[in-house]
Amino acid sequence: MASLPPIAPENKRKLSSPLIKTLTILVFLPFFILLGGFVWFFYNALHPKYPTYFHADGIVAFTGGAGRIDTALSLLTHHHGDYLLISGVTPKTPLNTLSPISVPHNIRSCITLGYKARSTIENAQETADWVHTIHAHSLIIVTAGYHMQRALLELNRALPQITLYPYPVTPPALHHPFSPSSIKILITEYLKWLAALIGFTHKPYK
Repeated sequence: MASLPPIAPENKRKLSSPLIKTLTILVFLPFFILLGGFVWFFYNALHPKYPTYFHADGIVAFTGGAGRIDTALSLLTHHHGDYLLISGVTPKTPLNTLSPISVPHNIRSCITLGYKARSTIENAQETADWVHTIHAHSLIIVTAGYHMQRALLELNRALPQITLYPYPVTPPALHHPFSPSSIKILITEYLKWLAALIGFTHKPYK
């Protein structure tokens, strides 16, 4: 029986070319998906969208960045919500040291300071406990734009029946969004959001 002729080098390249293309796609596809996700995350963090509905049963502000508490207090004093929870306050910190905004005495009783939360998932649990006490069905959520996606994710898990209206703020740190410090903040928050998305979160308080 005559032996088959050896495969020529050019034929070897032709045979391996589809495999190389497939492997290249498999290697780089996750990278491009992550990059595309980050571009979407970056845009949403820096181009806040505000609710057209401006009244809810409650307002929740997550501590941890400039402008959050001031914005929430302003929303409350302008009657966009009936109650306010400031979640994640350092223990024993009084209201008058949290913001320079003067709060009218007639609405001080509508403000709750949450001292238990130390992470976003604990913010969500603290909010859930508070919602049950005020019997709320809708909330305005105040936090930084870069933190909003993760906050909404955890809140929807803790309060699936509650309507949430995001009210993002842009902290001074992101006024120059393409600076190295801003990019570092956004990448860090993007990775934290991805971790929360797959369920890698801190254990909630009891």
